[in-house]
Amino acid sequence: PFLVLDGRVTLLAAREKAGKSTLLGQAVATLSRGGDFLGQRCGPGKVIWYAIDEAAGDAVRRLNAYNADGDSVVIQTQRPTPEHLRTHIHEFQPALVVIDTLTELMFGRLQSDRDAMDMSRALGPFMDVLRDTNTAAVLVHHATKDGRDYRGSGQLGAKVDVIALLGIPGANSEQVDDDPDSDPEIETRRVLAVRGRGLNGRDRLHFDGSEYQLGEGEQGLTARIVRAVRDGASSVNKVAEVVKGRRQNVSTTITRLVEEGKLMRDGNTLRAPMFGTGSSGGSAHHAKDVAGTTSGTGASAPATKGETSREPLGTTREPPHALTGTSQPTPRTGVVPEFGVSIATNGNHHRTGPGAEPFDWSSLDGAA
Repeated sequence: PFLVLDGRVTLLAAREKAGKSTLLGQAVATLSRGGDFLGQRCGPGKVIWYAIDEAAGDAVRRLNAYNADGDSVVIQTQRPTPEHLRTHIHEFQPALVVIDTLTELMFGRLQSDRDAMDMSRALGPFMDVLRDTNTAAVLVHHATKDGRDYRGSGQLGAKVDVIALLGIPGANSEQVDDDPDSDPEIETRRVLAVRGRGLNGRDRLHFDGSEYQLGEGEQGLTARIVRAVRDGASSVNKVAEVVKGRRQNVSTTITRLVEEGKLMRDGNTLRAPMFGTGSSGGSAHHAKDVAGTTSGTGASAPATKGETSREPLGTTREPPHALTGTSQPTPRTGVVPEFGVSIATNGNHHRTGPGAEPFDWSSLDGAA
């Protein structure tokens, strides 16, 4: 939901270090075991992740941190050819293929990413494989300097089905590049704007340093801090530990909450007001029901307690449903035979296909 549609290709673009791989890692881990991602059900399903633009250990630790099912995720560290991609898909039968990043995949395969014909020739064979095998895919890409669109030729956007832009509201490129701490909210706020055939959505996300949540409500940093103090966390350090947020962000938010009367400070000791939470703390705006959104399930999104900034997405039945496995019939990728793929009983993978070598999850996870 919000990112992946069954049998369709998504271009996920963001500025460097904006958190696109983190968001996708949380989504993939949830998909691999089945569960709720951003308030909607997805999976279970298998995933091939081409980690060709980062150290393999980083990809492994990210997925392990979100409790990915090791038997459902295969990591490839070499750039695939279209033939490799087709072989890997046939062998593992994934629900999703992740290519991180598209720039690295295209390196040396095109002269200029601004040339429409060049982009079409380089990307076309990979798109043909994904179309022929009816496999969902996410192509991780970079955004323009202002963060408002993806880099490169418009032909890239024309070839994919969905364009998802992950942005930081209120942060210009100079703030992000020069001093990310100039605005303490930069690290917590994101906007995911999705557009495609029959789709048009914009959702505010919150990143608390551990995981993404939809909107600000009960899941947001502000509400987590208030709840932590009510539960007995009486210092900034203890609150930061409980909410798993960066201390500077937590400290700044606590100062604001004290000014708003939602928290009280007695020296270095924090406590929640005995009655109410200040003049602005009593209202609760529920998320609007969303039918036929990017998840395509036709089910309404659950209301979220507290303030949210969720806006309804386009109400359409096209393209097909996301990999939810709930109100729609189970996708073809829900349960698949192994097709001879070798998976060790301890959860370590043996990659298959051209150029594959044994891949040990646990050894990389423990590496520096």
